[in-house]
Amino acid sequence: MSSLQSKQHYNALDGMRFLCALMVVAIHTSFTKSLPFPVYFATMSVCSVSVPFFYACSGFFLFDRFTFAKNGKIEKSKENLRVMLRYEKRLAITYLIWTVIYFSLNIYRTIREGYVLKNYLLSMPKKFFLDGSEYHLWYVVCLLYAVPLLYLFLRYVGLKWIPVLMTVFFVIGQFQEGYSALNTPFHTFLQPAVNAMGYGFMVFSRAIPFLCVGMLLRKRPIECGRLLSISLAAICFLFGGAETYLIHRYINPDVNLRYNMFLLSTLFFLFAFLISLPQGSPKLTEPAAFLRSTSSLVYFIHPFIMRIYHFIFSSESRFYFFIIAACSVLLSAGIVLLSKKLKFLRYIY
Repeated sequence: MSSLQSKQHYNALDGMRFLCALMVVAIHTSFTKSLPFPVYFATMSVCSVSVPFFYACSGFFLFDRFTFAKNGKIEKSKENLRVMLRYEKRLAITYLIWTVIYFSLNIYRTIREGYVLKNYLLSMPKKFFLDGSEYHLWYVVCLLYAVPLLYLFLRYVGLKWIPVLMTVFFVIGQFQEGYSALNTPFHTFLQPAVNAMGYGFMVFSRAIPFLCVGMLLRKRPIECGRLLSISLAAICFLFGGAETYLIHRYINPDVNLRYNMFLLSTLFFLFAFLISLPQGSPKLTEPAAFLRSTSSLVYFIHPFIMRIYHFIFSSESRFYFFIIAACSVLLSAGIVLLSKKLKFLRYIY
């Protein structure tokens, strides 16, 4: 995920990516869930932007590498195709490496805890191709499918329909996932497709819309100023939080706290604000790049750290999140530093 480079450095994006990696750790460790609901609700609302932000970064940097014609379509060229295939190859290698790591851990846990190994092995093909070989790797699987699909859309349709595409797909996903607890007719209609596709459905409902945010801001940047961008991001965030809270309070308490109809617009204006910030001293470029690589590894490695923790300790302490986050960051930073000499390690992030 950190392999994308740009001639122009965006240190603010790198810093935000690191924060988003910690937000993912907070989600998976159920940080603040034992605290009063307002605190937990606020935490989940803030963390909702984490994975969408990763997608937006991928769209921002990757699609800038393609050559576009004046009509807004990706040009038909061997170089454009090569860029896309090289990205897919690198991402697939990273996914395969982490699949082997977590597959080995799951085999050991399955045998150790007395579960039926055959059942796990039979479930593995669907997990590998659709759901993600480990629960957090759905992000990578969806990215592997979403990039070539969006490439084809831009090759034959072009940029002018991107706002429509990302909005329609996002709204469909919101009714299916964000409002799943409401059991709307739309949710019932789509459920058979979701059951068949698993997390693969999120290629369309999450990956493509959020990739489009970054790509659109790269190819068609908006000129609304920093103050207006961050103000609109804050307004959308507050409206989204209010929407989720009202549904939780008055309709169904099981509503997904991390998805709301304003998430796409919140991400859009937040991203617009961050890319408009001055990048500061060139001396910050190398530390920012280090944060970028470390944040990718933190995302991949933190469930591994969680496994080790549960192997050693029988219960989670009140400092569970901080322990997992600190260990993940330290180990990731060490691997990134080591990869400067052992370059093959770069394939794991």
